[in-house]
Amino acid sequence: MKQQRFIVAVHEVGHGLASMMVCRPTQALTVTEMNGSVRGGANMTDAHGEDSAIVDLGGIAAEQLVVGSGDCHAGASTDIKNARQSLRDDRVPEHQIEVIMQNIHRELITIFERDWLPGIVYTATKLAQVGVLEWDGFVELMAQGQRRAFLAGSLQKAANLLATHDTLHKSIQRLRKAGPSEFEALASAVKSELRPQRRALRGGK
Repeated sequence: MKQQRFIVAVHEVGHGLASMMVCRPTQALTVTEMNGSVRGGANMTDAHGEDSAIVDLGGIAAEQLVVGSGDCHAGASTDIKNARQSLRDDRVPEHQIEVIMQNIHRELITIFERDWLPGIVYTATKLAQVGVLEWDGFVELMAQGQRRAFLAGSLQKAANLLATHDTLHKSIQRLRKAGPSEFEALASAVKSELRPQRRALRGGK
């Protein structure tokens, strides 16, 4: 049940984030249990046309990105139906609707993964625990998740830098003590030792 609450929370956070992207704030996100099943809700302000489709598809995109599936949440089929109807209401030609929905889905996953993944996971974890988030709380948790990820990344880079500095200092001492015959072999060994740390400082590249 705990895992299911998290999956539903990820889905609802996806709706909330998509609504933020189109400037249609969500009033509240909820995760509730009823008769042994977990249900989610996103009480959103009115959106129309493509904006509405983006919000509708945000939950599926977040779920697919974080959990690896976009159809295990009971509301997914309803979201797809609503997105399709929103585009129809916006007078989008029938033959273009599926293409537009696929493009929206891909773009949402790209943006969520590139810019918001730590915030999504952090906020969904909190939503699964507390069951309801008002809009202000949702925005604050998203920001906290992003900040925590940034600080963790900065600390890791600092640790890599210190490790590289320490290795370099020790290597210089070894090279100073080396005789002419062993200098070349020792220098090559030093390069090998430093290579993984230099790669880590460049972000693994």
